[in-house]
Amino acid sequence: DIEIMKALGFDLGGSFSFPFLDVFKFTGSFRTPIIPGHLLYKSDVTFKWSANTSLKDIASSGASNFANSPEQDMSSFEKIKYTINRPFRLSGTVDFKPMGDLVVLSSSLGLAVRNPFAKDKSETYCFPEFYLGGTISLANILVGKISTEYTDEVFKHTFGGTINLRVFQLDTGFSFASANLAKSFRGAGFGAYISTYIGF
Repeated sequence: DIEIMKALGFDLGGSFSFPFLDVFKFTGSFRTPIIPGHLLYKSDVTFKWSANTSLKDIASSGASNFANSPEQDMSSFEKIKYTINRPFRLSGTVDFKPMGDLVVLSSSLGLAVRNPFAKDKSETYCFPEFYLGGTISLANILVGKISTEYTDEVFKHTFGGTINLRVFQLDTGFSFASANLAKSFRGAGFGAYISTYIGF
């Protein structure tokens, strides 16, 4: 579809890595937006649902008989042109493996540029990014992870674990995130995840 092709964006990225001193590995990476994505249409949708019952109906039948009245209103649908500019990113990561794959400590430092090719230069600005994390892996069967990072101008702290039985894998964890550092340590932006994988 021609309309879909007009909305697509394109980024160029790459990375390289090399080990050194037997226990370290350095990885450098970059991503730069070439063609911004576009939002071509906007629609406001309103959905309402209500239900009515009475104590008399519940007392006489022993169950509640609800009268449903769902309503959906496509209040507006318009053609727009909204540009989605992804940030330019440049980063370097160092992995430290003092005990092989049993313990891996990772640190990353990077620079991001928001709206790098905007015509209005007041929309372009830089901000740092960082990542600190650690992983403990027991034969790649039981894995624990902890990390703290500042990415996309948001502080995020993650705690997770993995059980890998080869044919079955379970990943679970939780995180706190906020644009304010103090709030991110007080439980703001709580999130949790759980996922399973089955296969050979």
